[in-house]
Amino acid sequence: MKLKEFFVPPTQPKQPNQQEPKVTSQNANSQSQEQTQQPQKIVKPSVTLIEWEAPDRPFKKRSRDFYRRIAIILIFFSVLFLIIKDFWLILFFGIFFFVVYVFTSIPPRKVVHKITTNGVYYASEHNYPWDQLLDFFFVKKDDTDFLVFDTVEKFPGRLYLILSEDVDKKKLQEIVNEYVSIIEEPETTYLDRMTSYLANKFKFN
Repeated sequence: MKLKEFFVPPTQPKQPNQQEPKVTSQNANSQSQEQTQQPQKIVKPSVTLIEWEAPDRPFKKRSRDFYRRIAIILIFFSVLFLIIKDFWLILFFGIFFFVVYVFTSIPPRKVVHKITTNGVYYASEHNYPWDQLLDFFFVKKDDTDFLVFDTVEKFPGRLYLILSEDVDKKKLQEIVNEYVSIIEEPETTYLDRMTSYLANKFKFN
């Protein structure tokens, strides 16, 4: 039985004059700096284009009959859910009607909205740069005018700025439209539909 012979090419000896490239700390630092250096966005000082003061949320004072009917509805559903032993729904309805009571009995605070060259200064607390806003539109709900912005991020999704009576909507539209596009037929979100449904169901005077 003959053994098969395999040809193994001879390895070439390393030439003594050949030197491996040396990486110095200076070269490594320069390479890392080139990789990390990116063009930075230049932020200029903010210039206020228009501002106004308005409530931070809609408010309408309710009568005693409104709270009486809310209490009857709460008691009815609480008894119903107690029979079927669904305590989580009892807790949910209790929290919901408590929020309704707070929002309809406690007047809202006054806040300042600003439209600047750098973005939107919302409710005296939050800044939204223009690159975080997609578009805008105007809407009227329960005799209250809103300026609405769609945000890039899913949260908050939409910003609702109540307009005061002295705000010139035409001028405001021209200013904002220089930075973001206007929507003439805005899309109705699930939250908007749910809010409208609840408002129609519990619309008591």
